[in-house]
Amino acid sequence: MKKLNVNWASLCSLILLLISLLTPLWPPLIKVNNDFVFRLINSFLIAFISYHLSFMETKKVGIFFLPLIFHSLIIVFTISYGQVGFNKNLLANISLVIGQLYDLISFIGIFFLVEFVLTRIFGSKLTNIFAFLSILIFFLFDYISFIKSFSSYRDIFLYFGVFVMAARIARGVSIKPYLYVLAIILLVAELCLTYYFRISYGFLLAFFPLTYLLIKSIDLRKFYSLTNVLIASFIYLFPSLLIITKALIVGNEIPILIIALLLTYILGQELYRLRSKYLNYLLIGFN
Repeated sequence: MKKLNVNWASLCSLILLLISLLTPLWPPLIKVNNDFVFRLINSFLIAFISYHLSFMETKKVGIFFLPLIFHSLIIVFTISYGQVGFNKNLLANISLVIGQLYDLISFIGIFFLVEFVLTRIFGSKLTNIFAFLSILIFFLFDYISFIKSFSSYRDIFLYFGVFVMAARIARGVSIKPYLYVLAIILLVAELCLTYYFRISYGFLLAFFPLTYLLIKSIDLRKFYSLTNVLIASFIYLFPSLLIITKALIVGNEIPILIIALLLTYILGQELYRLRSKYLNYLLIGFN
C-alpha cells in the first residue's frame, strides 16, 4: 500500500484562503466574528509564506512580489477602461489597488524588508525579541490605555510577530503524529473556553504550536506543487480576474464572485501544467 504524502501546511493555507474569499457567500444567520476569523487566516498565510521566503535567495524574493505591480496595472487599466496616462496619478492608483486588493501580500513584502533591515542592524536574536514584544503588545491592547489610541494598527503587531517567528523555524524533520493531535486538542479546548466562559483576547494561543508543527513538516523540495500554485493564483490572479469579470458582466455580486473563483482555479491549474518560467514569474511570482 502506497504512503499518502500530504502537504498539510499548503492544504490548510489553500482552504483558509478560500474561506476568506468565500465570506461574501456566508448566510447572514451564521454568527461569526469576522475580525477573529481573519486574524487566524491571515496569520497562518503570513506564517506559511514567510517560512518559504526565508529559504529563498533575495533576488527571488523580489521576483515573488513582481505580480503585485503587473496585476495592479491590469486592474487600474480595467477600471479606467484604458484611459490612464503614465503619470503620478497612475502611481497613486496602483498604490490604492495594492492597499485595497493586495493588502495581505503587500504587508508580507513590507514585513520582509523590515525584518531584513532589523536583522542586519540588530542581529537575529534582538529581532526575535522585537517579534515577541510585537505579539505581546497585540495582547495588551485591551489592558493598557496608552496603546489603545493605536488600535487601528493592532493587527499589524500580531502579523509582524508571526512573520518573524515563522521565518526563524528551522528546516523540517519528521513530526510525531500524536503532536498534531495534541495541538488540535489544545485548539479545541481553547475554543471551548472562549465560547463557554466568554474569555476573549482576540486570538488563540493554541494557534502557535499547531502552526509551528504544520510549517515544520513542509518539504521545501516540493515547493512547486499544484496546491502552492493555486495559493499564489488565488492571492494574485483572483483580484484582477474579479475586476475584469465585473467589467465584462453586469449582474449580481455572488455569480461574479463564483465565476472569478472558477476562472482562477482553471488558470492556476494551467499555469502549473505549463510551468512557463516567465509566465509564472509574471503572474504568480515563482516557478
